[in-house]
Amino acid sequence: MPDSERTGGSEEIRFYLPDEAPYGVLANYYPSPVELDGVTYKSAEHAFQAFKAARKEVAQWIAAAPDAFLAAAIGDNLPAHEIVPRWKERREELMRPILKAKFAQNEALRELLLGTKDAEISEWVHEDNETNRFWSKVDGVGANVLGKLLMELRARMAETASSALRGT
Repeated sequence: MPDSERTGGSEEIRFYLPDEAPYGVLANYYPSPVELDGVTYKSAEHAFQAFKAARKEVAQWIAAAPDAFLAAAIGDNLPAHEIVPRWKERREELMRPILKAKFAQNEALRELLLGTKDAEISEWVHEDNETNRFWSKVDGVGANVLGKLLMELRARMAETASSALRGT
């Protein structure tokens, strides 16, 4: 899979697997510690899936998963009674602080995100399912919510950096 491609005159940056250079670091699966509310998670995916759990013990279990793919597998297969109320309605709002923490707490990741400038960012997958159609593009089709949240964060971080340079 190409890591970037020109589409209609603008660049589209595609990512999915965390080991795909250079943009795999944008993936929630990328092993970069994320600290939220005094808890350090092994990756953004660990944090996101732990937030899904209704019980603290289950959240801790997910957070302790050896890697992000296992954390996702656990979280994606929780029985309904183990999931926080209104998860589907709240998942996007819960992802924002996770992404903000990931990129605010790691200068190299933040610089890479800002370096994408105004390119469209897309999590690009091939497996077609409801979750992938929401967060990603499945072979080019899908809501790409994760990509949109990353572009939103990039814009906010760029504005903050610009304001700091202006002294405002």
